[in-house]
Amino acid sequence: MRTFMSLVLALVASFASGALVVQIIAQAARGDEVYIAAFLWVPLVVCSCLIVIGLTGAIAGSVAAVDRAALVLSGLAAAAGIGLLAWSLAAGGASLGREGPLIAAFVLPTWMVIVTQWWFLRRHRARVAGQGAR
Repeated sequence: MRTFMSLVLALVASFASGALVVQIIAQAARGDEVYIAAFLWVPLVVCSCLIVIGLTGAIAGSVAAVDRAALVLSGLAAAAGIGLLAWSLAAGGASLGREGPLIAAFVLPTWMVIVTQWWFLRRHRARVAGQGAR
């Protein structure tokens, strides 16, 4: 039951934090309907990251496995952000002022979701393994 509640709490908290980051970026950039895609991206990232981090922690049963899973997901998010930025620059970066915040609206919430889930699931895995929540 404790594992289920940790997963639910990680799901809700990471969704709220990711959506909040998209909202802040969209308002700061005076975003229009293009940012709807960024808002739809958050639930997809929340579910996929929860599956990856949760299963890794459950199967491996260690805090280090949760750390590695979050690190790999963060690396993938960074690579995607760099790829989107390079693509935007290759297409004639004149519109980077418009596309930059949109790229940030995809990458930064992804990192926020990963960090939030990592924090909740790492603490849970540490308590289950008896290592304490460092």
